[in-house]
Amino acid sequence: MLNLSKFIVPIFSALGVILTLMTILDFDDAICVSCWPVDYVLYFTYLLFGLGLLVALFGAVVGILSKPSSLKGSLIGIAAMLVVFIISYVMADGEILKDYPETTTETSSKWSGAGLYMFYILFVGAGGSIVVTSIMGLIKK
Repeated sequence: MLNLSKFIVPIFSALGVILTLMTILDFDDAICVSCWPVDYVLYFTYLLFGLGLLVALFGAVVGILSKPSSLKGSLIGIAAMLVVFIISYVMADGEILKDYPETTTETSSKWSGAGLYMFYILFVGAGGSIVVTSIMGLIKK
């Protein structure tokens, strides 16, 4: 079967770099980015994100169908992410500080806090796994 990721990943990467440069830099003479409303660039970014998500899901389904034994590992990964999310959500509070914008609600504050806690947990977990893997590699030598 044709491996689509060899073609799609570089295309999405190039589009991401172009969008980033168009957002950060001022190409008034070349492309006239300042003529574009920011909304159009954001909608295009959402479209690319959605397409990337669909391609990732399609690849996961094809991978599972071609090798059903990999389903167990996928389900364990999904369950682990769900546990991390639940822990993050429980740890987050909905407190609205005086520095927050007036439009901030208790719900949005709780979701933001949950996202931050989830990031922290995953960051520490990734760093810890790198350290443990490195130590295990040294021990085996």
